[in-house]
Amino acid sequence: MKTVRVGCGAANATERPDLCLQMVEQGDVSYLCFDNLAERTLAQAQLERLRDPSLGYNPLLPERMRLALKPAMDRGVRIVGNMGAANPTAGGAVVLAAAKAAGIEDITVSVVTGDDVRDKVLRGDVDLQFWETGGGLDSLPGDIVSANTYIGAAPMITALDGGAHVVVAGRCSDLSPYVAVLVHEFGWPQDDWQRIASAAAVGHFLECGRYVTGGAYADPAFNKKVPRMEDLSLPLATVGEDGSAVIGKVPGSGGLMTVDTCKEQIIHEVHDPTSYMSPDVVLDVSQLELSQEGPDEVRVRGARGRAKPDTLKLLVGVRDGWIVEGEVSFVGQGAVEKAELCIDMVQSRLSRTDAALELRTDIIGVNSIFGPMSRSADQPPYEVRLRLAARSRREADTELFVTECENLWFGPVGGGGVRTSVRPVLAMYSSLIPRDDVPLTITTTRQRVEVA
Repeated sequence: MKTVRVGCGAANATERPDLCLQMVEQGDVSYLCFDNLAERTLAQAQLERLRDPSLGYNPLLPERMRLALKPAMDRGVRIVGNMGAANPTAGGAVVLAAAKAAGIEDITVSVVTGDDVRDKVLRGDVDLQFWETGGGLDSLPGDIVSANTYIGAAPMITALDGGAHVVVAGRCSDLSPYVAVLVHEFGWPQDDWQRIASAAAVGHFLECGRYVTGGAYADPAFNKKVPRMEDLSLPLATVGEDGSAVIGKVPGSGGLMTVDTCKEQIIHEVHDPTSYMSPDVVLDVSQLELSQEGPDEVRVRGARGRAKPDTLKLLVGVRDGWIVEGEVSFVGQGAVEKAELCIDMVQSRLSRTDAALELRTDIIGVNSIFGPMSRSADQPPYEVRLRLAARSRREADTELFVTECENLWFGPVGGGGVRTSVRPVLAMYSSLIPRDDVPLTITTTRQRVEVA
């Protein structure tokens, strides 16, 4: 039976670039897939594009291409992913520039655009209801600056079928690059829901990267030990034409690939295991069967699929003011009480102003996660970090808040390490948009470089 080996090249925006090179050089893969986006990182990319229209792609894309593009091309490894983020056209240009700099004589790069539907949303061409507010566009709190849909594998399959060595997309789903390369490789019909489900399951295991090679499994409190955590590799999969798959990792790397590490990945980001919605298929992982095939190899069977939904997820970015933070540390006896005194001081000072601030306070290590539900400590901490944060729609309010935080240098005693920051907020709101309202475009460039 024909098989193909697929590797994860990145599982988030800030994944170490050396890991994609390791996958190319040591993973023996034919395809390298990148998932560089989440709601937070897409928002960051949109802010970058607003600041500079030439930016907005994944900021580590140039370094990843500098390291891995030439070795990948030399080995016949094709690259697919959503590293274009908020600006896939510029991302494609980065790949072409890296190819030229590396002396790659012949490369074809395809860019998928169309996930950006801001103009359509602003015109009111689609009737939207947002999950967070229950209302339409008028329920959003600020100016709309971005609107991106989660697109599926279809345009990436077309690009690969057309000979692309590298496919750069924007906000495609996390699973879709893996679906694309497997459908292209095996020629599966895109409505063969069982095989598409198998491809989506492979994507689900691989797209979160080092989580499945031990990162999400390690827990010293429960004696869950992972060898050489500092050397975890990204995961890979050997997939058969029938949809069967063996999940593994780069030979000789640290970490684990076991039934238990894979079980923990199955439930990651899945609300209903019988209906994991994606643009390509509705995936049912409730009947997956896992078995240890060999050292660091887990066989996966039993993915089930249903027809893909008629709608796509839509993320709308809205300017929502600024977030300002101030932090200070306290040590020694009464550290918690000193932090609480600071909270009272700042709140009292702000109450004398007209600043419209939504305030949050955290004593890190005491109540920053569980808030009022935090357990009282039998022995008070000897050191704490106080975090004061506020949100406002007026930039002048944040400047006032920074001034108050900077004055924490002057008491109470034992405080130090004051740090402040201000950043604009691009809040993300979710809805659904009919699939037919999202036309996609593939732009393909073949670049040839004359070598003397």
